Amino acid sequence: QDVVDRYEELPKIAESTDFGWLDRNVVVIDTETTGLSYKHDELIQIAAARLEEGSVVDWYVTFVDPGKPIPEDITYLTGIADKDVEGAPSPSEALAGLVEFAGDALMVAHNSTFDKTFVTNHPSGYPLLENIWIDSLDLSRIALPRLKGHRLIDLVRTFGAPTSTHRADDDVAATCVIYRILLSAVASMPNGLVSAIGSMATPEEWPTRCVFDYLATHNPLQHPSNQPYGQDEAPFIDGSAAKSGSFSLMAMRRQRVTGLQQRQARQDADNLASDPSKGLHFVDSSEIEEAFDDDGVVGCIYDDYEPRAEQVEMAVSVHNAFAASENLVVEAGTGVGK
Repeated sequence: QDVVDRYEELPKIAESTDFGWLDRNVVVIDTETTGLSYKHDELIQIAAARLEEGSVVDWYVTFVDPGKPIPEDITYLTGIADKDVEGAPSPSEALAGLVEFAGDALMVAHNSTFDKTFVTNHPSGYPLLENIWIDSLDLSRIALPRLKGHRLIDLVRTFGAPTSTHRADDDVAATCVIYRILLSAVASMPNGLVSAIGSMATPEEWPTRCVFDYLATHNPLQHPSNQPYGQDEAPFIDGSAAKSGSFSLMAMRRQRVTGLQQRQARQDADNLASDPSKGLHFVDSSEIEEAFDDDGVVGCIYDDYEPRAEQVEMAVSVHNAFAASENLVVEAGTGVGK
């Protein structure tokens, strides 16, 4: 339940939080294509929205003429047919417009490898290789691990974002909302963990690490006095842990389990036994002895059961200690049946 409660808080956090550099000059992008092959398929739609402090301030949306028929299954999935792309810009022309629109913005996409590869497949899209690409799919898998799915439609259903329809413009609108919820999710993680994740790969290996790098030192949830957060450097939030990247999963797990435990004052056994509503009563020790007979409760469990006097003695002693609310120390060797 605490996980559910934490996830439910994320949209509220997103609405009221300034994420600084991650919230400025951001372009959210989605593409539709004739298929999944980078070598044989082509763009049929590009949609991009400029996101500033949580608000969409500009759009770039265009159909693209792929120069080949659109397969029926793609038309069924996206609703984009040959007649829609007739007379639309070529891939090179559409990408030139996207490059001009994006500039040096942070590029955000759900499964960014797919979109980045398609938009940089043509020379006119090469400048976008210089942009930082953030994968919202990576963010959701890391920051929301308890979700059953991390597709865009799964996130939309979870957080009530605009409906994802497999049309690029609709998916961009949904991703704009989801992106800031995911920033909230990362910012809500333990800062040492955020710092550790940010140090696990180089920017070249994993550009999305920039989210963890930035929030490890500019986290508005953990150090709100530093707001507003711009592109200037800010001090580390929790000192040595963030600086060194040291992080103990064992310590965090221990702290979490301790925090979840509902500790109750111990009650004396006599007090429990005197209250019938507690359902606790102590039988006569003879019933314990009978339980360890060949025909008793324990004896009936095992086909080759052999009664052991030491085992009965120990069981009776434990029973009597509970009944009297006394301490008991038992030394029982191998074979007693502890």
